Amino acid sequence: AMRAHEDGDANDVKFVGDLVPMVCEQVEGPRLWLGDSAFCDLTQPQHYTANEGDHFLVRYHPKTPFFQDKKRKQRKGKDDRGRNFVEKWGYLGSPNNKRRRYVRMICVERPGEKPLILVTDLLDADAYPAEDLLWLYAERWGIEQVFQKVTEVFGLKRLIGGSPKACIFQFAFCLLLYNMLQVIRGYLAEAQDVEPEEISTEKLFDDMEQQLIAWNVMFDSEVTLAYFASPPKLPELQERLRALLGGTWSDVWLKSPPQEHRGTTPKKHARTHNSVYRILEAHTRRKPKRTARSP
Repeated sequence: AMRAHEDGDANDVKFVGDLVPMVCEQVEGPRLWLGDSAFCDLTQPQHYTANEGDHFLVRYHPKTPFFQDKKRKQRKGKDDRGRNFVEKWGYLGSPNNKRRRYVRMICVERPGEKPLILVTDLLDADAYPAEDLLWLYAERWGIEQVFQKVTEVFGLKRLIGGSPKACIFQFAFCLLLYNMLQVIRGYLAEAQDVEPEEISTEKLFDDMEQQLIAWNVMFDSEVTLAYFASPPKLPELQERLRALLGGTWSDVWLKSPPQEHRGTTPKKHARTHNSVYRILEAHTRRKPKRTARSP
């Protein structure tokens, strides 16, 4: 699901309450909600657990204090990378806050870096081992990779319009194309008995783009709409994709071996981007200067 706003720099946190019901309509429960430290407060857990059986796992932020339960014994262990971690139980939020929650905290030591601290309402450490939750949270990095891939593969250096709504439309359309690419890449990988990560998204899209252009040249929009007016059911679609893509392959689609980067380390620069929405809003509020009349 997606919850967009014309202000590209708007805080995502305030949209969680709108987004959760949208996700629940598409994904059957129970659900486990993951979030970074920006979502560690006492408001978001109310959204995450609004439906029975749903839980949350978020990175801790000290803006919301944690009060350890001294009566409950800590547990120690090592994650799959050999790092030490400690599990604690206690309350997220001050004693005088009615929304405070009893949670489980997992603190991972990271030599040379700040500790990784997660909080969750999955209190049973035997049923939900810390090692599994730490692995799951690490999978969040895939979100950042998606944003990078979308920018690189679909050439977002050029925009289809200068308005905020045009930017949102282009980004949403690129996310749709990205999902389509992952489906195609998955079927190709299955047929070739390779991991999907071995197939280059960029190279695959180059050929996919040419076929989309060819379709657009050969058929007008009315024919296309009529052709897809009644999409097949999921099992039929899966069978069709396996039949079409099972015998389709090009070695060009394989990723190139990683190459050594010998460039210089880029210098850090101050923030240079801004929200189009805020720029236009500021321009609207600005009073036009009066031009002095000639005598």
